[in-house]
Formats: sequence, C-alpha cells, structure tokens
Amino acid sequence: MPKRVTITCPKTPDRRYFSEKIHRYSNRLNIYYNDRMLFLGINDAEEYLPIVLSQAVEYDESITNSFRFEYNIKIDTVEEYADILFQLTPEGKVNTYIIRKNYVEGSELLDENYKIEFEINGETVTLDKEYHKGNSHQIRFEHTYNYPLDIKWSSRKSFQGSDRVTYDEIEFRIDDEV
Repeated sequence: MPKRVTITCPKTPDRRYFSEKIHRYSNRLNIYYNDRMLFLGINDAEEYLPIVLSQAVEYDESITNSFRFEYNIKIDTVEEYADILFQLTPEGKVNTYIIRKNYVEGSELLDENYKIEFEINGETVTLDKEYHKGNSHQIRFEHTYNYPLDIKWSSRKSFQGSDRVTYDEIEFRIDDEV
C-alpha cells in the first residue's frame, strides 16, 4: 500500500536555531526506511529552514517497518552522533529508540531547563539533561498509533550562565498516498 512520508524542519519566527554562521553548526541527517536511504544529508542549520521533504513509499502494513534518523551533528569542534529509530508494528505499536552514540563535549553545562519532547499522535514524552550523561545512552518507549501518524520532536537547549535558548525541531508524518 503506498504511503507518503513527509519530513518538516520548521522555522518559527520567535525561535532561535543553531546557525552555520553563528555557531558553526552543520548536520548531515540521513533518513532510512527499512534500511534503504530515503533522504540524504539534510542540513537543518537555521539558514536553510524551513525544510519540507516528501516522498511516496511502498508500505506493507503486515510487517514491522522501521524509519531511522541518523544524526551527524557538528557545532564548532563538538560532534554528536545519534540515531532515532521508529519501529511500526502490524499490531499498531510504535517502538521508539533514541540512541546517543558518543559523549557530547559541553553537555555538562546544560542548565535545568534543557528538554527534548517527543509527541506521537498527541502523546508526549519528555527527556531532560540526564539524556546527555555518560559516553552513550539509549532510551526506549512505546505508543499505540494509527494513520495519519504524526511524530514531532524538539529540543530546547539552554546553558548555565546564559539566557539564550536554542531550538531544534522536526516533524515526521506518514499519510495515505492520494
């Protein structure tokens, strides 16, 4: 059954995002569908926002389908590698895995207002700065879902001694192909 996958990286006027010019930020976000490349090298630096990408896929609802978001982030000399994996089961469950693959230098300076929010068809899971403790980290949670499936996640980053807040936002949506 054909489905439409849409990726949106918004640009909200009252929010600040990581910038290529100001923060020396870059991202090579690769998105895979069942281990096949769907979107390659998305750079969500503020200068390129908003971004909207869409593609039709052949989708078999009788098997577990996976979508993997492979983050390759660099801010100045600091690097962060992480995968976000969504496994969509035939029983209507979405298993979400967030896998940070390395220690992120400077993360110990995040203040108590730091958070990452995942919203899956209206249900929210919030992570705090504990996510950044240690050399690597893995988190798993599960939700029920139906179509259209709408998953949004965003981070709110603020550091000790600064009142500046930087956001990172993305939306992943699966609809029936029309």
